Amino acid sequence: MSLTVTINDLRLITALAAANKAAGDPQVSDDEYFSARVNDMLEGWAAAYSIGVVPVFGFVKRFTPEEFKAIRGSADPVVQGLLARLDQVSEVHLYVPEVANGLQYLASVGLLTAKRAAEIGAIV
Repeated sequence: MSLTVTINDLRLITALAAANKAAGDPQVSDDEYFSARVNDMLEGWAAAYSIGVVPVFGFVKRFTPEEFKAIRGSADPVVQGLLARLDQVSEVHLYVPEVANGLQYLASVGLLTAKRAAEIGAIV
């Protein structure tokens, strides 16, 4: 999913160019600067409304009992590390790369299918 934003207000476009210039990186285009600022704003909203954040119990419930039993029974040290990390937190932030990477790892070692890894990690 993507979103395109068009700004036609010359005052806002001028303000954007001024802010980019003040930031001091001549390698960053106004479009890149604007995209980064919009992303920052949206990240703030996502955090404020807990979008993509689930309690650990809710995250674990995304697995079938059979899947989670197989994961818990795995002797793989990486899998054990993932479980240990899960024990250290109260909520799972589905949008952080570590979560997607962990789920992909579980799929790569045959504890999940790629489809199930995507379903478990989906932000709904």
